[in-house]
Amino acid sequence: MDALHDSPYDTPRELLPRPERTVTALRDALAALAPSRVAEMDRERDGALSTAMRQGSLDPVQAFLLRWAVMIEIERFPELAGRFHHAERLAQSSEDPATSRRHLRESGDILRTAYRELGAQDAEQTSPVLREWNGYDLTATEQADLDAELNHHLG
Repeated sequence: MDALHDSPYDTPRELLPRPERTVTALRDALAALAPSRVAEMDRERDGALSTAMRQGSLDPVQAFLLRWAVMIEIERFPELAGRFHHAERLAQSSEDPATSRRHLRESGDILRTAYRELGAQDAEQTSPVLREWNGYDLTATEQADLDAELNHHLG
């Protein structure tokens, strides 16, 4: 049983093997799984490289690679990707904040599991959104930022 799936009776259909965590391998996988997102990845790669140069640190590049490895991990399984995107759409389109939060938690559960599958056990510690999805207590600032983001999506 794979941790990204609900029960031992699931037989997830994997579209392609997990790629190496390199820019080229991830970009090739994304081109096969979600070609409409390649330009977005390219922009983020350029931003991560610029930030890494300014900071003199590889942390922005590592964060970029992890983010896209997680997105690809989800996209490799069509049923899982469908659940994830459905929950994201409902979180953004719901007029009820409680409903939005419920769908955010669902998509967050999928994200958290994908991070863990890739060995990023502490991912929720670095992201207020992942911390909220995982039921952590947020600081007042983090809660305000999350509420502002929800209100932005709700109009």
